[in-house]
Amino acid sequence: MKIMRVELLWQTRHHRPNSWSTMPRGRQFLRMVGTKRRITSTAASESTEHRLHPLEAALLSVVALHLVFLPWALGTMHVWSQSVSFGFSVLSVCLAVWPRDYPPDGDAESSFRLRMLPILSSFPIFWIGGLFLLYTLIQALNPAWIYVRSDLGWWMQRVACIHLLPSGMRTPFAQASPWRALMIHGTVWLSVCAIWTGFTRRKALRILLVVLSVNAFLLALLGLVQRALHADRIFWFWKPPDSYFVSSFIYRNHAGAYFNLTLAIACALGCWYYRRQIRRHEPSSPAVVFGLFVAVLATIVLYSYSRTATLLLIGSLVLAAAIIGRMTFVVRGARHQSLTTVFASVVFVSIVGLSLYALKTDRIAERMRELEKEVGRGSVNGRLVVARATWAMIQDRTVTGWGAGSYRFFFPVYQVRYPEICIAPDSHKRLLFEHAHDDYLEFLAEYGVIGCGILLVGLCFCLFRLIGLRVWQNAPIGILVLGCLATMVHAAIDFPFANPAILITWCCLWPVILRWLDIERSREPAMSGTGVSPVG
Repeated sequence: MKIMRVELLWQTRHHRPNSWSTMPRGRQFLRMVGTKRRITSTAASESTEHRLHPLEAALLSVVALHLVFLPWALGTMHVWSQSVSFGFSVLSVCLAVWPRDYPPDGDAESSFRLRMLPILSSFPIFWIGGLFLLYTLIQALNPAWIYVRSDLGWWMQRVACIHLLPSGMRTPFAQASPWRALMIHGTVWLSVCAIWTGFTRRKALRILLVVLSVNAFLLALLGLVQRALHADRIFWFWKPPDSYFVSSFIYRNHAGAYFNLTLAIACALGCWYYRRQIRRHEPSSPAVVFGLFVAVLATIVLYSYSRTATLLLIGSLVLAAAIIGRMTFVVRGARHQSLTTVFASVVFVSIVGLSLYALKTDRIAERMRELEKEVGRGSVNGRLVVARATWAMIQDRTVTGWGAGSYRFFFPVYQVRYPEICIAPDSHKRLLFEHAHDDYLEFLAEYGVIGCGILLVGLCFCLFRLIGLRVWQNAPIGILVLGCLATMVHAAIDFPFANPAILITWCCLWPVILRWLDIERSREPAMSGTGVSPVG
């Protein structure tokens, strides 16, 4: 409502050269581009205008703390960290839906109350996500199989259930179960709804992205120090079950996927600050700092030794460079700021090059050569065999699926049909697959066509909304969308979404993207043709 009043006021007064002095104090937040003219106002009025509402500031603090907590808590792979994460999401949605009282200002003669529940109820993901959680709840309450364990081992035992309803399995909560899936997916749902409902200012969205970028930079530094010191424990005191850890992530492929996602955030912020520098004709900007972040994040992705993450890193950087390069040479006035681009490029190349030289590149090159050898001798087809076995599992219950969290417990029934994935060729030990190395096949096996169809409707809403908001015209947000799409590509050949830190962060970026585009589009009618750059 505040923004709409300012837009109407600007549309009626921007043709008069002295209209700045007639605008209400505390509302003069526009800035002319291409001139040295600045808006004069008292410090109190400026701080009042740009200050977030206390409830929005509190929500920003909780959401930022939540998303920062996720990767540091060992990727949020354990029950204790997932419970803390769920508590954060409950608190954030409570802050988001609490009504907000706004004091009177220059345009409003009296205070008003902004009710947030109607905003939440108009969000399609609120209903789509609620329907998916209800579907999972039905699976949890209608088990068709139960987990049984004895001194001889464990097995799944069939029990009576309601065949007309979707069914699931009663399995240990500490390993995987429909109730644990409900907690994780409920955290995602609540967090997404909180961001969509409670964030009304682009400033809040930008601060959240900056916090995520800084946090990823610190995590990457931790990972590089671990590599340099040859650490065999996470944080130098916790021994992971395998030696595949990177930074605070237990599994290197998860680390590669997370750092690729946050690298897209750093690229998007660098692009946004560079674009603002162009519009304001400023001599420098924080874009160089985010160039430094990108360089460090790219280095830790290389040293995750995740081949999929490395290939996606190269593709993402090429596309991001193409987008920023197009903006540099197409946007008017950008060529005069080429020094920032050159300096950021030099910083990026220097840091990556020095890191590769200091930490040795033999392992990275060896991992890439192994890929070609594995393809030649057919060992890489092990994942293809797992995919075929998973597809056989899907075909036996295509519509409703086997139930949330059931894959690791029921896949052995189909695994024994393929001897090549039953015994490890090097250690001759029995293989146990907790995930399908393909998130889409695993989701289809657990939730069936019905459950995956619900998720697909939510994804289609986001994609169609992006098209409606013409995301291709916004370079920074376009880079962020490409980062999210890269994670989706990674999920087709691995299981990054099995890591809650990646899943929750990835899902929370979508409402940030949509809100950002909504806010910028709402300002376009008032800004077009005026030479004014919106700030905040």
